Amino acid sequence: MIKMIKDLNEYVKIKELRYDTSLDIINYFGEKGQIRGHILLKQEIMNLVELDNYNRIWIMRAEAEFL
Repeated sequence: MIKMIKDLNEYVKIKELRYDTSLDIINYFGEKGQIRGHILLKQEIMNLVELDNYNRIWIMRAEAEFL
């Protein structure tokens, strides 16, 4: 399943947020499992997410403002 969303909060309720500055990876721990996001551009508005067999959501593009 691939779904385009404008705001992560529309798709999953966030329980915890971690940010690894060395790798530019954001980790969301929400009700539907862990979400890992690679920060590409602050100007990015849309997030491309894919739900895999382990119920993880991988963010290909994410807004830095979510941090």
